[in-house]
Amino acid sequence: MKRCGYCGRENDPSVTCCRECGTELPAPPSPQTQEEIPHSKSELTAPARPASNVVATLCPDEALSLLEFLQKEQIPAEMRTRSEESGLEMKEVLVEDCYYDSACAAAEQWQNAVIEAASKKSGKRCPKCGSWDFEYLSHDKLDHVIQCKKCGCQFL
Repeated sequence: MKRCGYCGRENDPSVTCCRECGTELPAPPSPQTQEEIPHSKSELTAPARPASNVVATLCPDEALSLLEFLQKEQIPAEMRTRSEESGLEMKEVLVEDCYYDSACAAAEQWQNAVIEAASKKSGKRCPKCGSWDFEYLSHDKLDHVIQCKKCGCQFL
C-alpha cells in the first residue's frame, strides 16, 4: 500500500494519485535493471491495469445491480468490498480511467431508473398532473412535503 504524504490515506500500489485528496503519489522504483528490460515488441505488452476510479459506493445489493447495468452498457467494471469504521460492509464499483465519464453517466441513468421504480412502487403521484417524478422537501411546520418536479405542486 502507498500512503499519501498529504492526507495519510492508504492507496493501492497501482494508483498514481491519492483517491482521497488527489495528491500525486511517488512512482515505485522499477524492479527491473537495465539488462532485464525486454527488447522485442512482443515482450513490451503492458500488464492489465486494475480499475482504480470509484464510480459509486453502495450497499451490496445496489452495487450488484449497478454492476449489471454497467455491463449491459458494455462498460467494464469491477466491485470491491470496503469496510466502514462502523463495521458496515459496502461495495465500491470501480472502472478504469478511460471509462470513468461514461460510467458516471450510466450510473446516473441507473439511479434515476431506481428512483422512478421506487416512486411508482410507493403509489404516490402528483394530484395535479399525475407525475411520478417528485422530491421530498423539508418544511417549517411539517416534517416534509412532496414537490412535483414537473408542475411544482406540493402535497403530503
